[in-house]
Formats: sequence, structure tokens, C-alpha cells
Amino acid sequence: MSNSSKIFDAWTDGAYSPVHRVGGAGWLIRHNDEARQGQSSIKGFRHEELPHGSEIAETLAVRRALQNIPYGATVKLRTDSQTIIDWFNAGKITNERKSRIPRLRSIFLQARDEIRHMERVEFIKVGGNSNQELSHVHHLAREASAIARLRR
Repeated sequence: MSNSSKIFDAWTDGAYSPVHRVGGAGWLIRHNDEARQGQSSIKGFRHEELPHGSEIAETLAVRRALQNIPYGATVKLRTDSQTIIDWFNAGKITNERKSRIPRLRSIFLQARDEIRHMERVEFIKVGGNSNQELSHVHHLAREASAIARLRR
């Protein structure tokens, strides 16, 4: 396998509605001439999770994207969340209080395990509506959140 065939580009985003206690995650993966996308819904946020719903959804988006990329790949993962980038670059949730939220911790550790199976994962901060891929995954995340709200 050539080096270029091992490079995957990914975009991730999370969405969260504290009123409805639901969230969504969206991701887009580009590799060579192929693109894959996906979304996941999160239901039933507990009271203690409500202030952290955004981070839970963002972290889930990263985990799900990585789960859809083969081990040994080089990944350029783009997100609009500097907090998530900082956590993954540090290898831990750097906020002590947030690190004790079971669902957030579990999703983070699963994503970190996926990273360990990759050749390299580079996190890149992107933002704004000028990024077409980020706008697309934002839509996927919001849609997944709406689906979760309807299925409650």
C-alpha cells in the first residue's frame, strides 16, 4: 500500500440540545476518490451530563469517524472544537471535573484506543461556514440530534 493510499481526511462535529437532552454526531471521511459519511444519535443525557453535552457529542463524532478508518492509517481529522483537540493531543481529558463524567470518559477512552491503532492522527482546527465539509458534518450532527429527539 502506498503512502497516499493510507492517508484519510476526516471532518467531525457534534450537536447538542439541553432542552431535549439529546445530541448528535456527524462525520465525513475522504480517502482517494471515495467519501463516506455517518451520524449517531445520543439520547437520555442525565442531569449531571447536561453541562457537558457538547463535549460528549464532539467526542463521539471523533470516535465514530476513527472507527470507520482502517488501522494503520494516517488521519487528518478536522473539528471546530479546540477543547477536543487539546484533550486528544494531551491524551486525556484535561479538566478534572469533566474527566469524572462517566459517559464522556468512556467515549474519550474508546476514541483514544482507536488513535493508538493508527499510524498517526493529526487534529486540525477548522471553523466557519466557509469550510464546506465542516458545514456538511454540522448538518449531519444536527440531523442526528433531531432524530434522537423524535425517538424519545
